[in-house]
Amino acid sequence: MTGFIADNVNNEVLASVISVESSIRTIMTAIIALAFGIIADNFGIGAAFVSLTTFLLFSSIAINNYKNKKVF
Repeated sequence: MTGFIADNVNNEVLASVISVESSIRTIMTAIIALAFGIIADNFGIGAAFVSLTTFLLFSSIAINNYKNKKVF
């Protein structure tokens, strides 16, 4: 991902873009860890794995469908 960003972003703002990308990744990881902990405390580890895996699977499918949608 960093190589793709480096190839497609102006060199003057490259460090800022990579920093933002890293921050977003960290925030998303923290949110997923928090959700896993809450679900695991209430329903068990198995339910946490299944529910978060299902959520991430469907959200990635939805994002890919949205990105690949052609506008005429």
